[in-house]
Amino acid sequence: MTGKRTGTLLLFALLLGCGKGRELPPIASLPAHVQPLVQKLRHEDFNVRMFAARELGEMGASASDAVPYLAEALHDKAAKVRVWAALALGEMGPAAREAISDLEWAVENNEWKDCRESARQALKKIRGS
Repeated sequence: MTGKRTGTLLLFALLLGCGKGRELPPIASLPAHVQPLVQKLRHEDFNVRMFAARELGEMGASASDAVPYLAEALHDKAAKVRVWAALALGEMGPAAREAISDLEWAVENNEWKDCRESARQALKKIRGS
């Protein structure tokens, strides 16, 4: 992918509200049961971020306050974190609707096949199809 096209895609994603351009709620304002996991989504070790996304997914819709942070994790530098973020959003079903634009972006732009497929499956679960 050329530098010009990459820049254009990044600008387009930011205009759609995808990625790190979004304003996230303060972690302290989240329910107590998701705060520690959301904090771990920002850890320097990708394994910690990956397992945090996985645990949030296991909580399903009860962790839906973490959706903006999981949507942000779809843009993580580590592919395994992106996969688990997409899977977690899918497990939240319709409660994760606000992440649809990020998931659509991941389906179209992620270089790793497993990330694209996880995002595609999450969209099906969120849309109920």
